[in-house]
Amino acid sequence: IFATIPVSTAFANGDTRASTTTTKQTTVSGCKDDKHSMPTGDIGKWFSNRNELQTYVNSIIAEWREKRANGEITLEEYNKNAPTGYSGWSCANCGKWTGNFKYR
Repeated sequence: IFATIPVSTAFANGDTRASTTTTKQTTVSGCKDDKHSMPTGDIGKWFSNRNELQTYVNSIIAEWREKRANGEITLEEYNKNAPTGYSGWSCANCGKWTGNFKYR
């Protein structure tokens, strides 16, 4: 899908000069047959936007912290296996996000 976006330039004196038009490719809601422009990260899922990805990662980190706080796992297991963050990227075709967990 292509969109035409009007762009105007404003100057310090408040003068707005003639508009130009930029054509930008926008995304659609998913890639046909999940053929994204890159593979899914080790997080294993695609998300509609970066905020959803961040929320998911935060929930996984919280689960690991809760396991440690409840004594379900040792400090060694926690330090070895619990993610501490992520690196994310989006599909150039549909704009969905995925990523890899970061560990200690």
